Amino acid sequence: MRPLYFFIFAVIISAPKIVFAQITTNTNLYELVDPNQQNVDLLYGKKTQTFKGSPFYIDEWEVGHVTLIDGSSFTNVLIKFNVYSNELWSMKDEKNVIVVNKKEVRSFGWKSENEGELLFEQIKIENKKQYAEVIFKDDKFQLYKIRKKKFNKKDDSTSNSYSEAKDEFAWQKPQLFLVSDGKVKQVSSKEKEFYAIFGDKKSEVHKFAKSNKLKTKNKSDLEEIFAFYRTL
Repeated sequence: MRPLYFFIFAVIISAPKIVFAQITTNTNLYELVDPNQQNVDLLYGKKTQTFKGSPFYIDEWEVGHVTLIDGSSFTNVLIKFNVYSNELWSMKDEKNVIVVNKKEVRSFGWKSENEGELLFEQIKIENKKQYAEVIFKDDKFQLYKIRKKKFNKKDDSTSNSYSEAKDEFAWQKPQLFLVSDGKVKQVSSKEKEFYAIFGDKKSEVHKFAKSNKLKTKNKSDLEEIFAFYRTL
């Protein structure tokens, strides 16, 4: 049993969509607090009125699941993915929020109303571990998407006390990464460049995608494209 270092008291940025009494709490998850993150309120809690957007993948708390490096897992836990700082946040109750220690996490996810099942795994890119969304995964290919947010500062030289300009968290262009034979490489979502990953089957795969109006920027379409490739 790992010692419980501390709980982080935070102002909750957005209210959860569910009733806490309906959640089966896995207390042990809250023992995995990141010792380097002592107060998330200092990061975002007091800034909610001074910037546009948020640092999160989805603003609301989601009922999700977390799997650790050692294989143990937790279900029905309230989580948020902070894409700006690449952190997984978890909430025990309305006053207790932690940043889960990244060294302990293998994957996490939740079911989204708009995007269906979302799963994020920790992979190493350029010697840095990052949480990446799983787009497709089998014994030969693993395709991941990384979406980041950038914090854009307002231009103080052009703003004044009457200006509505604010600092803003804004999405950056998503990146695709392919893991094959133990190697990680970035791939383009542009059609001509993307289909090159299929080698001598690229023409057949491209033809299939074109005839079915599948787009490389859509997750569900990418799943169909890779599923077809596996039949060749």
